Amino acid sequence: MKEQNVNSINVNQNKLNFIIIIALLLLLVFYPLINVGFTTQDDTMIALNSKLGVNDFGQMFQSAINQGRVFYVVSVCISFIPYLIDNLVYFKIIALGSIILNLLLFSYLIKKLYASFLFSLLVISIALISFQNAWEHSLVTSYPFVFQFSLSALLISLIFFINYLKTSRRRYQIVSAITFFLSTVTYEMFILYFVIFIILTVKNKPDLFRQKFSIILKNFNVIFPHLCIILLYLILTLGFRYLFPTSYNGATISNFSLIGFLKVVYQYSISSFPTYIFFYYSSLFSNFNDTYSGHQYSLLYFAKNLRIEWIIKSILSGYIVYIILESKPIIFNFKRFSATIFVSIIIFFLPPILPALTPKYQNWVANGSLSYTVTYFSFFGAVLFICALILYINQVLSKYKVLWLVYVLFIILTVSLVSIATDYSNYYVTKSQVQSNLKWKTFNMFIRSEEFKSIPKNSYIYAPSLWDSSAFENYETYWTDYVKDKTHKNVTIFRDSKKLKEVQIVRENMDKLYFLKYSQEFKEPNQFLIFSKVGGVGLIGSKNYLYSDSAKVFSYSKNKKFLLLFNLKDKSKDTKIFIDNNYIKTVRDNYCVVSIDKQNSTDPMISNDILARNIDLDTFNISYYLNYTQPSYDVSINYEGDFSHLEGRRESNWRWCGRKGVLALENPSDENKNILLSMGLCTGYAEDSNLSIESVDFKENIKINSNITWYNKKITIPRQSSMEIILQSNAKRVDAPADPR
Repeated sequence: MKEQNVNSINVNQNKLNFIIIIALLLLLVFYPLINVGFTTQDDTMIALNSKLGVNDFGQMFQSAINQGRVFYVVSVCISFIPYLIDNLVYFKIIALGSIILNLLLFSYLIKKLYASFLFSLLVISIALISFQNAWEHSLVTSYPFVFQFSLSALLISLIFFINYLKTSRRRYQIVSAITFFLSTVTYEMFILYFVIFIILTVKNKPDLFRQKFSIILKNFNVIFPHLCIILLYLILTLGFRYLFPTSYNGATISNFSLIGFLKVVYQYSISSFPTYIFFYYSSLFSNFNDTYSGHQYSLLYFAKNLRIEWIIKSILSGYIVYIILESKPIIFNFKRFSATIFVSIIIFFLPPILPALTPKYQNWVANGSLSYTVTYFSFFGAVLFICALILYINQVLSKYKVLWLVYVLFIILTVSLVSIATDYSNYYVTKSQVQSNLKWKTFNMFIRSEEFKSIPKNSYIYAPSLWDSSAFENYETYWTDYVKDKTHKNVTIFRDSKKLKEVQIVRENMDKLYFLKYSQEFKEPNQFLIFSKVGGVGLIGSKNYLYSDSAKVFSYSKNKKFLLLFNLKDKSKDTKIFIDNNYIKTVRDNYCVVSIDKQNSTDPMISNDILARNIDLDTFNISYYLNYTQPSYDVSINYEGDFSHLEGRRESNWRWCGRKGVLALENPSDENKNILLSMGLCTGYAEDSNLSIESVDFKENIKINSNITWYNKKITIPRQSSMEIILQSNAKRVDAPADPR
């Protein structure tokens, strides 16, 4: 059925306008992603492996054995492509360009199938309007190019297959088979899309199954090359698994649960539906929200917090949908509409089927995982479903002027609200991802500094904070490998205190031992880095303390006026503080607060040299509250174990904690300190849970629930000593899967 337009609008004359609007939508959707970096550990490993020579066939083949995937070597090689050139522009062109190509090819495929420009236009419009970013291995910001390449290959295969069905030209069939094969070698999931080729074959011959069996087989010759690829794939995979058995739980079926399987298929599909992230990432929105009240689901809240780019995109979205509906395209009869809905449901639920068979992803979903890589592919099924439904109802109601007008207004309003909701969720998800990437940006500027260049080769840098301040975990030698890749310099960067002791044992190593601390505000782009040659190492309790008479402070923030806070090892009556070789003050305590003002500097990252006797390097901090006053106490508190970062406002704040949190109290002064420890304790559930609070001097057990229980304890901490207070609870984990922690 060829598209007919009831209205007199000349679609051809408006095509240029449509192209401009789509280009603007692409810009509004993808431009904010420019500053997003790594969002999974896998991405950091792939980026390094592509450059450090960890790409020889032997190592990749061993990885294929471990994964149980015969074509894994090909997949790895393709995944290296975005990192072949160390250039942000090149990387983003490959990463974002491959996603845009997916959307354009899918839209073109719809045009080929339905001979309808307006249907294809609505498809790409709805896709851009509802295009969601997320954590949890979202292909919008994770695994650049490799899986998008597979989808593009599949879409090209389908386009050429349709051409073959229409023309019977063998070259179209060959190209279709080759590109289908390319899609399967990067992700085994794509073999399931063979069912789409079968559906297209049947569509081409509607009365096929009324024919004799020999005629049916003859007609199915059109998919014979594709079927051979499936059989070859299965033979190679089964043979590979037989020769090289794998225990990887993401590629094997064991302890199969039908309920677990269905939950994975449902969860990893439904999370692709428009605005899903908007309704399930509320904890992340609250964490990164700047309003006093935090994130709220209310019209008044959104009206107050709208951004101009959201409004522009909403208007463009409503306008282009109106033009399409006002054209009243006639595309469907009921049979064709039903077939389209059926296919869209298949495309929607097909991608998670293979992962759902494995215990790995069944466990993930059981523990709160919302989405995965396959969710990206389900999104295309959701878009097709929505667009077919919109156009079919529009077609039915076009005969009834009032009803049609009400319907069009409803769709425009819905599309506009979906656009704003999607932009809202994308804004905060992207903000959190950009915030995470600032560590790499800051570190890159540091390793280009003269301070880093001057350290001798084979030096040691103790830097546990590089691992602590991440939305995901990096492997133990990551930063060592990263520096080697970026600078070609052999420097060992480590976080393990045992390794620190090993370095101390060898006297020559102490001359090459350095300390690095990275710190970042949770939701604002303010970060700083401390670097110093270690002058001495002390031990209070089980914690190492590193000292030096000098340190370099690197600050990467729009705020270039701030207070620098740090401790000295001992109290002194005449410790002089120098900043950039300029005498600043003499302190008569071990707590120092100095003002830094470099507002005239145009450098993105400013630095200062700090000189003082026996600086406690790990105590450095920066405050942008310029009216900060020095505290009158000497006891410091560190939150260790499963404690998370500080949240909330200065006057009302909290920390989440896992099953075991450690309060590390330190009294570096020369006299005993009596303190009152006061804290409010609660869980995320109404039922009672047990909480034990234990130290060397006491042990107490209390009941806690969702209501705050206040706990007060008077404690004496002896001079120059530390105390650990351990909190352990059997409370259930709070269900907040959208939180990157």
